[in-house]
Amino acid sequence: MFARKAVAQSLAREFGPQGIHVSHVVIDGMIDTPGIREHMGEDKDEKVRRYIPGVEAVLTTTAP
Repeated sequence: MFARKAVAQSLAREFGPQGIHVSHVVIDGMIDTPGIREHMGEDKDEKVRRYIPGVEAVLTTTAP
């Protein structure tokens, strides 16, 4: 886990002066997105996944 954070910090230092924001995001759990629904199926009990408004836009604008 530290390696990913270190890479994000290094990239932020390098590209920050150019106005490019770099983030390291840890999401502890499954977020209900179309890709997850396609891969895992529907969440029938609505207890396993969480829907967070706006998170899909953030996830789709970040690199995998």
